[in-house]
Amino acid sequence: MWKSKFNNLALTSQNTLSKNQMRHIKGGGSATADCGGGKSVSCSGFACTSIDGQGCSCMKADETSDTKTCLSKKPVAGITPA
Repeated sequence: MWKSKFNNLALTSQNTLSKNQMRHIKGGGSATADCGGGKSVSCSGFACTSIDGQGCSCMKADETSDTKTCLSKKPVAGITPA
Protein backbone atom coordinates (compact mmCIF):
# COMPACT_ATOMS: atom_id res chain seq x y z
CA MET A 1 0.00 0.00 0.00
CA TRP A 2 1.26 3.48 -0.88
CA LYS A 3 2.10 5.64 2.12
CA SER A 4 2.29 9.44 1.94
CA LYS A 5 5.50 11.06 3.13
CA PHE A 6 3.52 14.22 3.95
CA ASN A 7 1.49 12.83 6.85
CA ASN A 8 3.91 14.23 9.42
CA LEU A 9 3.50 17.89 8.38
CA ALA A 10 0.51 18.47 10.69
CA LEU A 11 -0.92 21.21 8.45
CA THR A 12 -3.71 23.27 10.00
CA SER A 13 -5.46 26.53 9.18
CA GLN A 14 -3.07 28.17 11.67
CA ASN A 15 0.11 27.32 9.73
CA THR A 16 -0.96 27.44 6.07
CA LEU A 17 -1.61 30.33 3.70
CA SER A 18 -5.14 31.28 2.72
CA LYS A 19 -6.17 31.35 -0.96
CA ASN A 20 -5.96 35.14 -0.87
CA GLN A 21 -2.41 35.06 0.55
CA MET A 22 -1.32 32.52 -2.09
CA ARG A 23 -2.78 34.73 -4.82
CA HIS A 24 -0.46 37.57 -3.78
CA ILE A 25 2.70 35.47 -3.95
CA LYS A 26 2.31 34.48 -7.63
CA GLY A 27 5.43 32.37 -7.96
CA GLY A 28 7.73 34.55 -5.91
CA GLY A 29 9.58 33.66 -2.77
CA SER A 30 8.35 34.05 0.75
CA ALA A 31 9.71 33.99 4.27
CA THR A 32 8.01 33.52 7.62
CA ALA A 33 9.40 34.35 11.04
CA ASP A 34 8.03 32.72 14.18
CA CYS A 35 7.39 35.48 16.72
CA GLY A 36 6.46 33.16 19.59
CA GLY A 37 3.14 32.89 21.37
CA GLY A 38 1.53 31.42 18.25
CA LYS A 39 2.22 34.59 16.23
CA SER A 40 4.23 34.86 13.02
CA VAL A 41 4.92 37.37 10.26
CA SER A 42 5.25 36.58 6.54
CA CYS A 43 6.90 38.51 3.72
CA SER A 44 6.80 37.86 -0.03
CA GLY A 45 8.91 38.82 -3.02
CA PHE A 46 12.42 37.57 -3.84
CA ALA A 47 15.76 37.51 -1.99
CA CYS A 48 13.90 36.80 1.24
CA THR A 49 15.37 36.42 4.71
CA SER A 50 13.83 35.80 8.11
CA ILE A 51 14.99 35.47 11.70
CA ASP A 52 12.68 33.88 14.25
CA GLY A 53 11.80 36.30 17.02
CA GLN A 54 12.79 39.32 14.90
CA GLY A 55 11.00 39.41 11.54
CA CYS A 56 11.35 38.97 7.79
CA SER A 57 12.23 40.95 4.68
CA CYS A 58 11.86 40.41 0.91
CA MET A 59 12.62 42.58 -2.10
CA LYS A 60 9.75 43.19 -4.53
CA ALA A 61 9.88 43.50 -8.31
CA ASP A 62 9.29 47.28 -8.11
CA GLU A 63 12.47 47.58 -5.97
CA THR A 64 10.54 48.21 -2.75
CA SER A 65 10.92 46.05 0.33
CA ASP A 66 8.32 43.94 2.12
CA THR A 67 9.58 44.05 5.72
CA LYS A 68 7.71 42.97 8.83
CA THR A 69 8.92 42.76 12.43
CA CYS A 70 7.77 40.73 15.41
CA LEU A 71 7.76 43.82 17.60
CA SER A 72 4.21 44.63 18.57
CA LYS A 73 3.09 48.19 19.00
CA LYS A 74 3.29 49.34 22.58
CA PRO A 75 -0.09 50.17 24.10
CA VAL A 76 -0.79 53.85 24.56
CA ALA A 77 -0.93 54.82 28.21
CA GLY A 78 -4.51 55.24 29.26
CA ILE A 79 -6.08 57.43 31.89
CA THR A 80 -7.57 55.54 34.78
CA PRO A 81 -10.24 57.17 36.92
CA ALA A 82 -9.26 57.91 40.52
